[in-house]
Amino acid sequence: MPPHETHEVKNTTSGVFRNILKRKTYNFICAIDFGTSGTGFCYAAPNEGAIDAKRDIIPNPDWPGNQGRGKTNTSIILNKTTNTYIKFGTEAKYAARDSAFNDKDRFFELFKMQLYEHMPDTPFIVKDTASKEIDAIIVFKESLRFIKTVFFEHLRKRNVPCSEMDVFWVVTIPAIWDDAAKLLMREAAVAAELEKEEGQLMFALEPEAASLWCLASGGISLKEKDVYMVVDCGGGTVDIAIHEVERADERHPRVKEIAPASGGAWGSTSIDRCVFKLFEEVFGRNRYDKMMKDPLGHTQLQDNVERAKCSFNGEINPVIQLPDSLLNSTKDDSDTPNQAISNYNRINQTRLQLKGSTLLIPAAIFSEFISSAIRSTLNHVNDLLVKYSNVKYVVMVGNFANCVPLQKQMETLLDTFKIKLIIPDQPGDAIMKGAVLYGLDSSSVTSRRARKTYGVRKITAFIDGEHPIERLVIRSGLRFCSAVFDPFVQKNETICSDHIVEPSDEDEFPQFADHYSVEIIGKHTVNIPMNGTGSITTGMLFGDTELRCKSVNDLGEEAETTLVWT
Repeated sequence: MPPHETHEVKNTTSGVFRNILKRKTYNFICAIDFGTSGTGFCYAAPNEGAIDAKRDIIPNPDWPGNQGRGKTNTSIILNKTTNTYIKFGTEAKYAARDSAFNDKDRFFELFKMQLYEHMPDTPFIVKDTASKEIDAIIVFKESLRFIKTVFFEHLRKRNVPCSEMDVFWVVTIPAIWDDAAKLLMREAAVAAELEKEEGQLMFALEPEAASLWCLASGGISLKEKDVYMVVDCGGGTVDIAIHEVERADERHPRVKEIAPASGGAWGSTSIDRCVFKLFEEVFGRNRYDKMMKDPLGHTQLQDNVERAKCSFNGEINPVIQLPDSLLNSTKDDSDTPNQAISNYNRINQTRLQLKGSTLLIPAAIFSEFISSAIRSTLNHVNDLLVKYSNVKYVVMVGNFANCVPLQKQMETLLDTFKIKLIIPDQPGDAIMKGAVLYGLDSSSVTSRRARKTYGVRKITAFIDGEHPIERLVIRSGLRFCSAVFDPFVQKNETICSDHIVEPSDEDEFPQFADHYSVEIIGKHTVNIPMNGTGSITTGMLFGDTELRCKSVNDLGEEAETTLVWT
């Protein structure tokens, strides 16, 4: 079947989007990197419309309970009655260690991954640490509202005047999230009042932001036409993008996407799951469940696993301090913790050691946990390099990029392709710093590849012999065919930023929008006027990372939907 043809309108002020506004200039650009494990923000005040990537971007060092670090834990405590934030970040984790809080408040962590893992066509809900559910938008809204408060407090302490109307907000999101998850993030950001006026909020895809930072900061030295892969190794997901340099200017870099972004749930928290599974297998379900219900013990153990994971070099046996709730025996336990260790070693031919409350895990076992976590990433990178043989470099960013075993195994893989691995300084900050640059100039990413086919569901004039009779709908004596899928953009099609796309007159035979493969990502309704031609003009504006779909009927009545796309 031939590819769907589209018409790209260069002048975005004409046609169905003739009233679209130019972006306002703001005094500050603040980018929020909302991660699975860690969250941070940084900002810049453009000088005559320009930002020096090396000098002007300022990260926030002053998180409550976490001074001196650019990022804090992605954890939040909500008031159980009002569903408003009490504490966020490391401060929330410390507070959660007080078992008394559990009676009146709710603690959430690692909730970002629950958006990625949600089932299609089901409500977005997240669970607190007591496994009680809540509408996901509440948790994300309150998290963003807290971050916004910290930003303004940061400026106030430095006597920097700034109002809510002075700030342009950029929120980072994984490129591999589905459209529904991205849209929920927009709704949460709007509910948190990041967008006080239309056009004050933008979303940046994480690997794109990192790519721009590396080019603009001098973290990588590339020339025009060079093709490189960005591997964003986060806590929850790994996002992979392939870009080509269109302009290798540090102050005004330009890149285009060569392949749709891809990846999976292969982030560093998958290592945590392996370690916690080991605890359950060694000490038994009773002790494990008791520890999981102990806020103090649970959060302490998570912190200790995180430290062991970050410091592991592939050779030294990691040691992890265990909480009392995992070691104390109950009436249902048939053995002591030391006996549990001995039994596990005997059955599995391992050499775990328990000294007091400290568990020593052999490096070989911990290496396998890490290898298991990164195996999918390495396999996927390998497949992409086979398919896109013109890739010259692989750039690895995200906090997980600091993992020494990951670096070694990635280098081994890339050696077979004679490709160089590049890891910029502070790879964990590349996304939020790059998001500031993207907020200044979103045209830095000149084009993307559509990950899906996008179109609209509509009714159209019924054609005998072409449309199934069961789809015939009669309204005011006129015959229509229902639920026709009218494609605008085909999967993998190149879409230039800020281009309007309308269906051409040579559309292939339409499919139907109620087919199992078609997913609804947004809705708006326009009336069909009976005193006109009955026609409706619809266009899609692919600008930045958001898609705006607008329809106008004969009477000039309009309806518009904004979606986060790609």
